[in-house]
Amino acid sequence: MNKAIKKTDTDIIKLLYQVFVLLKNEMGKLLEEEGISSSHGIIIKTISEHKRIKITELSELLGLSNSTLSGIIEKLKVLGIVERKRSDKDRRVVYVSISRDFEKRHGDFHQKINDYIEKKVKEAGQEDRKKIAEGLTLLKKLLEESTNLKKDIEF
Repeated sequence: MNKAIKKTDTDIIKLLYQVFVLLKNEMGKLLEEEGISSSHGIIIKTISEHKRIKITELSELLGLSNSTLSGIIEKLKVLGIVERKRSDKDRRVVYVSISRDFEKRHGDFHQKINDYIEKKVKEAGQEDRKKIAEGLTLLKKLLEESTNLKKDIEF
């Protein structure tokens, strides 16, 4: 492999990691203000966006096993953040949603996260935003090709 290409590949990996760390740190601050651990933030955001979702669907979206996710959901239930409800039609199916109490206390949680990211992205000029969108779209396409998740993932 050409040395220049290898350096570029390494740079991409480092940049991606740095972006993840920066987002995690900033999201962690936002979550702490809301009294939520950063490890639970993405789960809460995803549930909030879907309003009501099957645990199996949430598990697929997040790449977590049902048993791991069920344990986390139980902790969030004890904290009063989520509610679990069995389907009336199929008792094996469990739905999870954000609790009314949590919504009253914290408002539209996933919108707060989206607003933060949108604010940061808008600080870039129009041309830079276009480049960011094109780069992320390409990266998403490449990652989808190497996974079983061929559907459009929305967060």
